[in-house]
Amino acid sequence: MEQAIRQSIDSRPKIEGGPSRILFIHSSGLSRDRFLDLISASTGIVDRSAHLTLNGLCTKIYADLREPRMFPDGPSLELAMHTIMEKKASELAFPLLHPVDYPDRRWPISKTRTLLGLESILRRHNAPIETLEEHLQGVHSSIDEIEDILCGAHPSRFYSRLIDGLNDHDRKIFSFDLVDGILLLNHPPSV
Repeated sequence: MEQAIRQSIDSRPKIEGGPSRILFIHSSGLSRDRFLDLISASTGIVDRSAHLTLNGLCTKIYADLREPRMFPDGPSLELAMHTIMEKKASELAFPLLHPVDYPDRRWPISKTRTLLGLESILRRHNAPIETLEEHLQGVHSSIDEIEDILCGAHPSRFYSRLIDGLNDHDRKIFSFDLVDGILLLNHPPSV
C-alpha cells in the first residue's frame, strides 16, 4: 500500500529520484476499485494507469502490439459469421454436418454457434493451429473471411494473437517501458 501511495504522490521517474514504478495487477475490477479508494482517501489523487486487472493488462498489451481492432462480440458479428458459414455450407465446407444429399436444407444458426464455440475453446486451450486448420477448416476460413471483409480481429483469436505478439521479440510493449516491477494482488495460486 505504501508503494502505491508513494507512486501516486511522486510522479518522477526512478532515475530522477522518484519511487520505483510498480504495475499493480488486481484480481477483479471490484478489488481494484476498493484499493484505489483507499489510496485516494490518503492522497486525494490516484494514477489509475498503474492499476489493472489481468484482462485489462491483456487488452493493454494487445493495443501496444498494434494488433487489429477486436470486433465486439455480439449479435451483429454472430449474424455476419452465420451468413458466411451458411454460404460455405452450401459449398460443402462442412460435409459431415451439411451433406450434399440435402442441398435444399438450410444451415441452422445453432451449428454456427456450436462450431464457433468449439473453435474458441480449442484456441483458448492452445490447440495446435494445424489441428484447427485440419479439422475446422470451414470455420477457420470463415473467420479469415470476416476479418478480411471487416478489417479487424475475431474475438476467438484474441489470446492467440496476444501470445504470438509476445513471442515475437522484435515487437515492443510500450506499457512496460517505465515499469520497474509487476505485483499480482490477491490472485489464486493457479494464475
